[in-house]
Amino acid sequence: LHGEDLHFTPYDMQVLVVITIFFEVFYTRQCYQRFEKLWSLTNISFTYAYDIAFAMRLFVQKSGRPYDRVAFRWVIITLLLSLMEARRKHAVTRKDLELMVKLGLVKPGEVSFLQDVTGHKRMLILLHAAASVARIGGDKADAPPDAPKNFCVSLMAF
Repeated sequence: LHGEDLHFTPYDMQVLVVITIFFEVFYTRQCYQRFEKLWSLTNISFTYAYDIAFAMRLFVQKSGRPYDRVAFRWVIITLLLSLMEARRKHAVTRKDLELMVKLGLVKPGEVSFLQDVTGHKRMLILLHAAASVARIGGDKADAPPDAPKNFCVSLMAF
């Protein structure tokens, strides 16, 4: 190699800068699109959770029993555990569940079940249980005949 081969001209630097800026802009755009998609999905999940809570309070609260609170607590547990698993990229640990017990979201007897069943299975089971409890509460509260359909539509969209 000769010394003149190792020398950069201003044109060489300009080409390197243009290529570097192109890749930085491309990568930044990709990162922002991923962020925006995740934010949108998370926001939609919270919106559906609010719709579920609204429908349950409207139709089930009249029963005089805490059917709506139990069902919605399971919806919230599903949402929080899903977000925790997505953020950490691994299954929820016993320590995480004990924190949720301390916060009053999970009952101590539910910890072993929630730890044994993970991911989509847990989501399906908890949402099915929430729908069943809401349906029973709606029956006890003499909710309109289409109330169970509204619960199911909101839970399926969730």
